[in-house]
Amino acid sequence: KEPRLRHLQWKIIHNIYPTRILLHKMKIVDSQKCTHCDVVDFSEHFFFHCKRVSTLWSIIEKIITSKTGKNLKLGEQEVMLGFTEKTILSKTLTNWVNRVILVGKMVVSKVKY
Repeated sequence: KEPRLRHLQWKIIHNIYPTRILLHKMKIVDSQKCTHCDVVDFSEHFFFHCKRVSTLWSIIEKIITSKTGKNLKLGEQEVMLGFTEKTILSKTLTNWVNRVILVGKMVVSKVKY
C-alpha cells in the first residue's frame, strides 16, 4: 500500500538496489566492500548478513513471534522475499508479517546510508 515500501521491494527483487557493488560499478564509491564489515556488499549482505543489522532482525523476529504466537525464524530468504501463505496459514497474518519485514528493510536502507 505504501509506495516507498513497494518501490524498495521492487529494487531488491530486480537486484538494482544501490549497494556498494552497484555504486562501485557506477564509479560513485571506491570499493565494493561494506564499510562496517569489510566484505563485498551485495543485497543479501546489505539487508541481512551485515553485522550492523543483525540485532534489528532479532528484534523484529521477537515482535513477530509475540504478535502472531508463531515462532517464525527470519532467514535470508524470508527477509529478502517474505513469507508465503503456506508458511503462516492466514493471508492476513502473512501480509502483516511481510509488511513488518518490509518496514525493517526500509529502516536498514535509511540507517546504513
